[in-house]
Amino acid sequence: MGSNPAVLTITCLRRFLRAGFFMVNALLQKASEMRAAGLDILDLSDTSFHRNGLCFPNERLKAYFDEYLARRSYDPDPRGLPAAREAIASCYTSRDIACEASDVLLTASTSDAYNIIFQSLCNAGDRVLLPRPCYPLFEHLCRYARLRMDYYDLDPARGFSPDFDSLNGILRRPAALLVTISPNNPTGSCLSQGDWLRLRELCTARGITMVHDEVFSDLVWDDDARGRGGEASAYTGALLRLSGVSKLFASPDLKLSWIALTEALPEVRTRILDTLETARDMYLNSSGPSEYFAFRMLTDGASYRGELYEQLKARKELADEILMQPHTDAGGAVPYPQQGGVHRVIRLPDGYDDEASAHELLEQDRVLVHPGYMYGFRGGEYWVVSIMSAPHTLRHGLSRVARYLKLT
Repeated sequence: MGSNPAVLTITCLRRFLRAGFFMVNALLQKASEMRAAGLDILDLSDTSFHRNGLCFPNERLKAYFDEYLARRSYDPDPRGLPAAREAIASCYTSRDIACEASDVLLTASTSDAYNIIFQSLCNAGDRVLLPRPCYPLFEHLCRYARLRMDYYDLDPARGFSPDFDSLNGILRRPAALLVTISPNNPTGSCLSQGDWLRLRELCTARGITMVHDEVFSDLVWDDDARGRGGEASAYTGALLRLSGVSKLFASPDLKLSWIALTEALPEVRTRILDTLETARDMYLNSSGPSEYFAFRMLTDGASYRGELYEQLKARKELADEILMQPHTDAGGAVPYPQQGGVHRVIRLPDGYDDEASAHELLEQDRVLVHPGYMYGFRGGEYWVVSIMSAPHTLRHGLSRVARYLKLT
């Protein structure tokens, strides 16, 4: 999803408060009051690329914009700029995933992509199956589209892999869509090949369209997890893949994502693409410059993707250095290994409450972390921290977290 999740920053929180979606979160409110009083807060909840010094080079964007202006015209394609769609299709074919430019539709964001899918391929009251824990905005996107939600659990004992007992339980009733996220936000877990194929089989057998969110696919830290989950398969159930320039190029401000239909029976493929095209053509949400930027980034920006990966990998390794040190008395705290993404999950010691302890950490140590309930963790025993913070903030903030949890 977008790089500034609605519950993850005060600005976005206020935006949703005005729309009536969220009650005020006391922890974020307290952090805001402390900042207003002049106190320095080490924010380990911040997932903004730009605030943390990660930004696609301006000089390249200026050059791309000059190219765009030199041939500027308005001739909108109902699926988006053909050159950008060709570049996206090439990215998939390089992964041995069959994809044509005609299988791709451009959108203004991943949230926009979900909204188009929810509004176009579902009827009011249809069920959408979501992983739990996951990105919190899904619930509100579903409600906005008048859809019902059910959740299949991700099992922490298996590295937050899908709990198929949980999934089979909710599959007893019909569902329109099943959403997978790999790497997951916030657990960072990547689907194994076996779990991926099992999900594909289940959805194909039940006529459920899969929506595979792979916006963090570049940010896989575990070599064994790289490239697994999301492979092409022989299953014929409809499979929609979502990604965008926000995470691939640290450019959430450019507002350009896409939907790619990479697996489906021919007649189903035609119906889905025509339906999505009609919805997109009504609004044409993505702009001409952003579509052109995406084309140029995908054809010219591989070196920056590598640089971004290395910068975030260094921050991930810094988090490992602080959180994963050998210790003899952790009091039950367990920092989970991070396969991918930009979040780290920490299980709290027995007897700790996620929100109460997060308040205590904020007030005593001036470090802001997210209690797990914000992402759907149950039991009140998890924290979620971002590894995207600038190295100085990350080092000092995580060191205070480690001391608080007796990890050092």
